[in-house]
Amino acid sequence: MKPKKQFDNSMSKSAYVFIALFATMPMGLLGAFLGYMGETSNAITGFLWGVGIAVVLCVVMLIGYIVWDWIKQEASKGRMRPYMLCGFLVAIAISGWFAWGLGDSTCIESTDPDGRPTTCLEYADDGFEATTEQRWSEFWSKLPATLIIFLLIAYIAHGQTEKSRRKHFKSKIDDFAVSTFPETISVNLDEDGNSYKYQPYDDIQYGIDVIALEDFPSDLNKKLEIVESWHRNIVSAATKVKVDDIKFSKGTKEHTPYLYSSYPLKKGLMYYQLTLSKYNRIYYLKMYLHGLEHSDKSDLNKIFFEFVDSFKFTKK
Repeated sequence: MKPKKQFDNSMSKSAYVFIALFATMPMGLLGAFLGYMGETSNAITGFLWGVGIAVVLCVVMLIGYIVWDWIKQEASKGRMRPYMLCGFLVAIAISGWFAWGLGDSTCIESTDPDGRPTTCLEYADDGFEATTEQRWSEFWSKLPATLIIFLLIAYIAHGQTEKSRRKHFKSKIDDFAVSTFPETISVNLDEDGNSYKYQPYDDIQYGIDVIALEDFPSDLNKKLEIVESWHRNIVSAATKVKVDDIKFSKGTKEHTPYLYSSYPLKKGLMYYQLTLSKYNRIYYLKMYLHGLEHSDKSDLNKIFFEFVDSFKFTKK
């Protein structure tokens, strides 16, 4: 069985760009039809206007998608910047709403006295036609107050979210983090290597072993030879398969080559291991799955790959 080549199943941004550009054609055809039917324009002009409007909308949507994706990523890391950005944008929107409504008459009679969205039947004689300068003045006068209010709300929301957020495990010693692990797990620090274990249930056990090597070669081929040798020996020790008979697949995670093996140890017990090297260390991501003889193999593989997905290097 081969592991996934990439640990990212999201659609690429280039695919969104292609879809967005493809969506301009219906708008262009609609514009051409309206231009053909209109008296003051023609089909070509209408087509160009339709395409232009569609391109502008697609660009706005693409920017919104990128910004929203960034906000989600930053928020998932517990950072305050996305909250402050959202508060800033809301403050601008509210200030703009005040400026836009400047001079509007007060409604004294509507079709729904309960205040639900409705049509106003009679306005008070207190409205006026606001100038552009007056609207901008209203905007800038309201912005400081709305900024203070919504940035404070964003700050409080960030604090409350972080209090309720499930903290994941980070190792400052070995420069990695695992989002599927809770903040506290079993850690054994030793001169021969550091071991990290997490067993949330009786039938599943996660493990990460880290071994630091002195005089680790800088040559990639020599480094891969060392990693392969360690991988074969560790998997052989766990599975009792001869070193030379160990089978593995190759791939890349976070621009780092890895070796992957999976073996059934006995009925209902599976062993997985992914080995990779970084920062002059060798990392072993291991998993034992017990008592799952009736489970689909692809479901078991998915559990391990979710573990691998959650493993990130943290050193910059």
